[in-house]
Amino acid sequence: MSSAQQVFLPRGYPVEYQPIQYQIRFIAEAFGLDSESANAYVRHWQSRQMSINSYAKALFAVPAPSRLADTYAKGVKKVLDVFGQHVPFDNKFFEGRWVAYEIRQSEQSQAAWQQLEKVQQSDILIVAAQLGYLHVNQHLTRARQSFREEEFELGVLATGCILMTHPHWKAENLRSFVDTGDECLDSGEKDPSRMLSFARSTNGFTLDARPNDLGSIFAGVATGFLC
Repeated sequence: MSSAQQVFLPRGYPVEYQPIQYQIRFIAEAFGLDSESANAYVRHWQSRQMSINSYAKALFAVPAPSRLADTYAKGVKKVLDVFGQHVPFDNKFFEGRWVAYEIRQSEQSQAAWQQLEKVQQSDILIVAAQLGYLHVNQHLTRARQSFREEEFELGVLATGCILMTHPHWKAENLRSFVDTGDECLDSGEKDPSRMLSFARSTNGFTLDARPNDLGSIFAGVATGFLC
């Protein structure tokens, strides 16, 4: 594994991700989590020269959802609070309206994170992922229909952690969108009509919700892989 891992996101610009050891240390310090098991997992991975899923772009370190909070929504809130401490972030969508919205993970995403926690038994999980290039210009349903085997939506919690641990937010004149795959329900809404998406501009990041039936040539759904 190289010290920097280059990927291409929607709009075709290159991004170099931080080394996995840096990500583990960052996540451990930011959230007060233990890093020993995650570092041991990476050493085992590297010693056996294991390769990641060919559709993934890199390995990433993210908090195990159940170690971060007792509910997914609380974990997301914690991630967004920490996110704003490390990168320019305007959380205008949820600020002051948090209790009015329900974040909904897909069953596939929930099951995948539970499996990763069961296998790795760690505060910090190591996951192979991509931040949208596979599903550019696909609305959420179409993206899900095109998922490869063992592929799942990363969600707001993991996507937010990945974005704040890699350096592309520092670049100038950059604009990108990353759909998280989590959906958002207004109070009283039965079926979600919007999905949560991070947007990056020269002023920093925002988290917003856009129609889940609308694709974009500037965005794609971020996904992880179990193998």
